[in-house]
Amino acid sequence: MKLTKQATSLLNITLEECAEVVQSISKIFRFGMDGTHPDRPLETNKMHLEEEIGDLLCMIQLLESQGLLDAAVVEVAMHKKLDKLKFWSPEVFDNLTESDNKHTRKRRMFSPKVARNIFPPP
Repeated sequence: MKLTKQATSLLNITLEECAEVVQSISKIFRFGMDGTHPDRPLETNKMHLEEEIGDLLCMIQLLESQGLLDAAVVEVAMHKKLDKLKFWSPEVFDNLTESDNKHTRKRRMFSPKVARNIFPPP
């Protein structure tokens, strides 16, 4: 399938947003969640990561809405990743509470259906 100009733009912007998320996480590892950049003294690294994640989620939704991603396939991939994390990185799920589950469900990017049972109650 040859990419349209629109698809190429959407994928390029998504690539850039992925890089910005990586850079933001790198800053957190180097300077901490509460660290700030001299050019943005009122914005913590955590706040910056949240902004970049929001930008990336926006792009993912656009890719889905333009038919470049299939939300059902993405949902299956999310569940597979969660299964892998439960096996290989169980510490990821330490300290999750029911309120965390509800918060996570509210913020899912595709539909409430996607979020259902992502983090089942303990």
